[in-house]
Amino acid sequence: MMAVLGGKATPTKEDIVNILSAIGSDTKAIDADIDRLLTSLEGKDIDKLIEDGMEKVGVMTASAGGGGGGGAAAAEKTVEKKKEESSEEESEKDMGFGLFG
Repeated sequence: MMAVLGGKATPTKEDIVNILSAIGSDTKAIDADIDRLLTSLEGKDIDKLIEDGMEKVGVMTASAGGGGGGGAAAAEKTVEKKKEESSEEESEKDMGFGLFG
């Protein structure tokens, strides 16, 4: 897809290897995969494949999962409250008196 966006209507193996090498990928390890990809894309319109894929993604339903991501924010608020309480206590001690004693 990067090669197509770069102006190559039909990217070659060399185009794909150059793109992957630019990000530090070991293209020798996936040489057969690149060949298989190019063979499967032969004679097909990349834009049409992307369009069809996006339609499939659009009809996918969300699954239950995820959740549990709010712990960091709550922990951060707790830390902030402790810091505020701590600084209030320190300033009261510096003045030699406090609200309750």
